Amino acid sequence: MATEEMTQAVRSAIEDRAMYLYLLLQEMRAANGEIAVEMAKRAIFRYGQFKAKKMEPMMSPVDFVRHQMRPGRQEIFEKEVTEESPERSEIRFHYC
Repeated sequence: MATEEMTQAVRSAIEDRAMYLYLLLQEMRAANGEIAVEMAKRAIFRYGQFKAKKMEPMMSPVDFVRHQMRPGRQEIFEKEVTEESPERSEIRFHYC
């Protein structure tokens, strides 16, 4: 599969997952009010903690940028490094 085709296939899968998670949250919110939103926030935070445990130790923001800009991920999310220094780094996502 060509790179562009692979990028589109991954994006399509991400969009499908995002849609069913959005609809799930809407149903939970309709049944349980704003507590469902708070629950979703906690779950997303826990997901971030889970992902962080699997990452290699990083000593600076530059390490994190280099990790995020690996081939494949950069193309899918159209990432752009707008600042990179040991004190502060920034990545802009042009597709999410």
